[in-house]
Amino acid sequence: PETRSGLRKFQESRAIKVTGTLNQSTLAAMGIPLTPTQEANEKK
Repeated sequence: PETRSGLRKFQESRAIKVTGTLNQSTLAAMGIPLTPTQEANEKK
């Protein structure tokens, strides 16, 4: 619960769609590149 809450706050502060999950937009805002598996999953 605390992780989701923290992610929501981060997303809100960056004007990213608030999901509480580590999606592509959130990872990009954090400067974390997607792995090949994550890139493939985002395209689905």
